[in-house]
Amino acid sequence: QWLVHRCHPDGSADLAFGSGGVVVLFAFGSWNEAYDVEIDSGGRIVIAGSAVHGSGRNAHNDIAVVRLQGTNGALDPS
Repeated sequence: QWLVHRCHPDGSADLAFGSGGVVVLFAFGSWNEAYDVEIDSGGRIVIAGSAVHGSGRNAHNDIAVVRLQGTNGALDPS
């Protein structure tokens, strides 16, 4: 799972974002890692990483990319 926490410039949690300033994203695979976070030109949050599926010799790594709406942290439907 990935946890995204949005803060105001003073370091306090942005309570309008997700639940209490936090968005938790689940179920990309059995092991997930986020490698980069960017804010796009529309103010949306783009997170890129990887997700491992399977185990042992059958395990494979997939790319995982998620875009969240910048104001409330909801998944961006576009």
